Order: sequence, then structure tokens, then C-alpha cells
Amino acid sequence: MRNNRIPFLIVFCLCWQLSFAQHHLLDQFDVKQYILDLNISNTSTIVSGNVTMNAVVAAQVMDTASIELIDSITATSYMIVDSVWFNGSPADFSHTDWLVKIPLVSPVLQGDLFSLQVFYHGNGSGCAQSLTNGINKKTYEGKIHVFTTSQPFYSKFWWPCKDVMTDKADSLTFI
Repeated sequence: MRNNRIPFLIVFCLCWQLSFAQHHLLDQFDVKQYILDLNISNTSTIVSGNVTMNAVVAAQVMDTASIELIDSITATSYMIVDSVWFNGSPADFSHTDWLVKIPLVSPVLQGDLFSLQVFYHGNGSGCAQSLTNGINKKTYEGKIHVFTTSQPFYSKFWWPCKDVMTDKADSLTFI
């Protein structure tokens, strides 16, 4: 019986590790700062606003910028990207599989700073099975409380970010 547990544990550990695997586009830059300008209520999991990410290119050349943000988990948990700006100019983008991809008109070189601003809205309620992701809404002693416990993962459930343990921002500003 004991020997049957080892293959199960190996498969479980591999699957768990893959669930936190990052997209290769996220390796191309180092986040320096986030600026969050959000509309959030203390009685709802609905969020809207914009997030600016300032970063430096780590790859030799970056021709596609990216940032993580869920597109949908359930019918009640979703984020919609309204527009994206790259270095102060509107940019084309796609938003699928929890990743916002921005093909760049001109590639950016290693060591160059860039700014990516994402305007978005949605319901960041996360998964009902867990309080470890998204925005949570609970009633305690007759009062509604809204909170998040999305560290160190799952910030992408409610704001655009590079949700990778090995690259956390040097600073964060709330407006």
C-alpha cells in the first residue's frame, strides 16, 4: 500500500508545479513599479480602473509585451480589458488564457525602460472554494467586509500584474 503512494505524490507535485508555471513572455522584463488607480467598493467584488506597470527589458529584444489578468474563471468571475497603452500610446492587444499580449510596433532593447498601462473592469471574486485568490466578500457581525488574500499568487484575479514570485515590483503606488 505504501509503495502506491509514491507515484501519486510524484504526479501530484508535478501537476502542482505546472499550475504555477509562467508564460515565457513574462521572462522578458523586470518589473520596477506598479501604479494602481482603481475603483473599489467596500461592499462589492466589482473593480474598475487602470494599472500602470513600469519595467525594464531583460531579454535581448522584446517584440511583445505582456501582463497577467484573468479573462474568466466562472460566469461571475471575470476581467475585461478596455484598452492598453504602451509608452503613452494606444496599443493593440489580445486577452486570452489569463494573459494580455501586446505586439509592439517597434521592438524594445535590453536595458530600456517601458511603461504599460491597462484599463479594465470586472468581477474579481475568485473561486468560491478558496479565500486565497481574488476579492472576497463576507458578512461578519452584520457588516459586509471586502478583502483580498492574494499573496503571493493570484493578484492577477483582480489587477493586471506580473504574478511571478521571482519578480516582484520595487514599489507600488495607490492613487
